[in-house]
Amino acid sequence: KFVPPTRGKLPVATKARLPLEFASSYNLARELFETDVQPVPLKRVSPGYPAILRRRGQSGEVTLRFVVTAEGRVGYIRVVKSSHPGFDEEALKAVKQWTYKPGQLKGKPVATWLEQTVAFKLSEKRNRDANRKHKTHPQVKILHIFLP
Repeated sequence: KFVPPTRGKLPVATKARLPLEFASSYNLARELFETDVQPVPLKRVSPGYPAILRRRGQSGEVTLRFVVTAEGRVGYIRVVKSSHPGFDEEALKAVKQWTYKPGQLKGKPVATWLEQTVAFKLSEKRNRDANRKHKTHPQVKILHIFLP
């Protein structure tokens, strides 16, 4: 919800930059099975482990569906399934930074839909220590699942 700036009780003019994504442009994205060449990961950023869930020793997974654009960037990302909403933000933040060599159709790069599961798992030792230490470095495992 937008609330205009005011001076006193009167609204005043302002400039704002708003990032826009037009979902309709992603309607042209291909499903994985429609491509001749699948997207290839170039850069992966591991998600952070939410501190509160780390202290609780909680593991989980977040499945994301997103478009790899013809330029190889991740766009139009959404959570498909999540074991705990506390993991969602970290998974989204990480996957938005990933880059790919785009999928191809007839030798040309095309936007492609992918589905990816990001798993958050503490090792058993770290899980035992989670309540005693707050400076653990959890293992975050990325599962590569591409579903057509």
